[in-house]
Amino acid sequence: MASVRYKVRPRAPLSMNGWHLNDLVPGLYVALLALLLGRGLRRWFDPVPRRVFAAFGVVLLLLLGPVLVGGKVLLPVEILTRTPPWQVLRPARPALANRLQLDLVSQITPALALTRREVRAGEWPLWNHLSGAGMPLLADPQSQPFQPLVVLAWPLPLPQAAGVTAALRVLAALVFLFLFLRRQGVSELPALAGSLVFSLGGFLLLWLGWPIANSAALLPLLLYAVAWTADRGERRDFLLLGVAVAAVLLAGQPETAVNDLLLAAVFGLARLRSGGGWRLVALWSLTGLLAAGATAPLLLPAADYLPQTHRNTRIERRNQQLLRESPLAGWRTAPERRVRFTRMAARLLPIAAPNAYGNNRFGPHWGDDNINEDAAAFGGGGALLAALLAVGPLGSRRRLRQERLFLGVAAISLLVIARPPGMLQLVAALPVLGKSATYQHRLVLPLLLALAYLAACTWDRWQREGVRRGPLAFVAAGLLALLGWAYLKMGVPADPAHAADLAELRRQWLAGQLAVAAAAALVLGWRRYGRAPGLLQKFLLLLLIAGELLWIHRPANPGQPRRFYWPTTPAVAFLEHHMELRDGFRMTAIGNAFQPNGAALYNLADARYTNPLQPWNVAVVVRPLVDSPAQVNDLYYPLEHPLYGFLGIRYAMVAKGTLLPPPWRLAFADPSAWIYERSDPLPRYFLPPAAERLPGYPWPRWMAGRKEYGSTVLLRAQPGAAETWRATPEIPPAGSRLMIEQLSAAHARLRAALGEPRLLASSHYQDGGWRLLVDRQPQPTIVADGPFLAAWLPTGEHRLDFIYRPRTFLPGCLLAALALTAAALWWVPRPIHEP
Repeated sequence: MASVRYKVRPRAPLSMNGWHLNDLVPGLYVALLALLLGRGLRRWFDPVPRRVFAAFGVVLLLLLGPVLVGGKVLLPVEILTRTPPWQVLRPARPALANRLQLDLVSQITPALALTRREVRAGEWPLWNHLSGAGMPLLADPQSQPFQPLVVLAWPLPLPQAAGVTAALRVLAALVFLFLFLRRQGVSELPALAGSLVFSLGGFLLLWLGWPIANSAALLPLLLYAVAWTADRGERRDFLLLGVAVAAVLLAGQPETAVNDLLLAAVFGLARLRSGGGWRLVALWSLTGLLAAGATAPLLLPAADYLPQTHRNTRIERRNQQLLRESPLAGWRTAPERRVRFTRMAARLLPIAAPNAYGNNRFGPHWGDDNINEDAAAFGGGGALLAALLAVGPLGSRRRLRQERLFLGVAAISLLVIARPPGMLQLVAALPVLGKSATYQHRLVLPLLLALAYLAACTWDRWQREGVRRGPLAFVAAGLLALLGWAYLKMGVPADPAHAADLAELRRQWLAGQLAVAAAAALVLGWRRYGRAPGLLQKFLLLLLIAGELLWIHRPANPGQPRRFYWPTTPAVAFLEHHMELRDGFRMTAIGNAFQPNGAALYNLADARYTNPLQPWNVAVVVRPLVDSPAQVNDLYYPLEHPLYGFLGIRYAMVAKGTLLPPPWRLAFADPSAWIYERSDPLPRYFLPPAAERLPGYPWPRWMAGRKEYGSTVLLRAQPGAAETWRATPEIPPAGSRLMIEQLSAAHARLRAALGEPRLLASSHYQDGGWRLLVDRQPQPTIVADGPFLAAWLPTGEHRLDFIYRPRTFLPGCLLAALALTAAALWWVPRPIHEP
């Protein structure tokens, strides 16, 4: 057993006093990008007034100041201290991390780290070789390869880049929604207020670290570009639209990207002018096709791989079950209807009262899902009051551009979110959109945008002509009553302990929301006839809007001390010292030790996945190791299983004091964790002595019933092929040997010396993109033991190269070349020849 020779080392640079002048770099970098954006908009499109940009800067500092200029990390890395091997770190008191953001440290950041590593090495980020049996990286939307808002942060280290990307998301939403509202005819103050509602609203801030936030941040840009093409229609306008469409397609969340594009298409049709409409539709379609073609090297591999994923399989099974059910299932009896209406209220009431059903960040939540899902449409009491004043007879006869369109968007979104009888079956039958894991609950994004738009229209009318006090008093009274009913009646949990845990916070939230809604009503009603609102009223309106949203949503994204950013503890240092990637072996952890995917930050190969897009067939193989096949967070619990040897696991990390049975041998003991080693793991590529072919290729039953996996593998039955194959007993020196010479993300080079034709098997997932070259000549591959890469090798000494290229990557590159060439012919200005 190795003695302790390692110390805790931070991965993020630390200064002597906890803050350094370099900590200003993220804020200065964002300021530089904002300056360039402002100058570009002023030159080619609409200018953003300096006072408005200053207001945006104040908002960003209030929201993300500790991250941009304070040296904090906008990742919930303090969560790491709750499990080995990081429990030896001094935890923060009180706990800082938002526990709902576990995905950011277990999925999003490791994928970003792998992508950056491959790009900086001059390689395409094609394959994730450090998670499980491997999986595509370029085809994983969560890795966000070449997403503009992520790429812009590449010059900075990843701990700082997370905060910069978040700031750019908020800034893009603020700037382009303001410009979009101005282009729609909304005055400056209402446009500023509307941009604050959307950008500080629940959807963007609650999902700020996830790829889905890209869809929210880019939606205003997309609508703004459509508006410009409809109003002016110059080449620069269509270029802006093409960039916006491409950025949305690369957002990293397919369902919300499709929602964005559908909303932009509907908005564009509403903006069509009489005459020339079909020409504009043709140009929009051409721009969209060019943008899709330019992003084809990323979109086509994703479209090819996503049907193989864990998430897709589960959603397909759920949708098939829904389509078999009657639309009235669960609505026939009075008790069933009461339950359904209660759940419907739990989905709709958080639009006005986000914390009525508790809050996962501070304690229990007893709503429909979690606080991120349920409260994502919250845009503040003042905005909701103003939006309700735009509805039906309460609104003025003077409507702004497309105001009725956004009333319809809000109504449709509310209908889908409410899920009346038959709605789930309708959603499940939709192509692409039916793949949503939350039954298109992502429509809270267009709902929030619609609320911000309608509120801005009401504030514009208030500024120009005032608001009728009768409807204002009626709507304000109704909103105040709704808030009280949501918190005091509908939001009461069945478990009294839950009510006690958050009683004081819920009283504060209720009092604060009532105060803001009442104050907003007073500001709107406090105006003399014939006079425009004064400076004090305008300031109070902006203060109420921004203040309430920052009060509610700012705690969702706390900055974390840099010392928690994946430090190297003694147990991790042992693995880094003893594991070389080229050996082809993996490590794992048993129980809740070492969050899966975290190994990627240390360049260690972990046999586990934590990703809803992990390959479903591999999840079937490792089913005996996990609690439930439905979960996507691979936590292995058996202390010993033959699959550990098959997966090539040499080291297993466990909590201090955990005893593992043979063949595990304790190799390292430390307060941070214990590490066991086994001497019998199969290499990632190996030469099995025998194989069987069974009709129907029943590999799930075969793999589940094996007691060991090295002696015989299962192949797909072929006509005319023998049912069994067995290698000739080898006598040295004519025996067969296999050695790994190089192992990287998308390339494995091996050296084989074979005394006879042999079968090469592996624990390497084959999604269809792996190719084999034997002495630089193509050789067909097969699969063995279910989804794993295998191949027949000829006799003799050979160099073997396994190279990964997604099946649709080359066609995607050809499409991108054609699209970029056509775009250059259209958008690059022609030289002017003077006579």
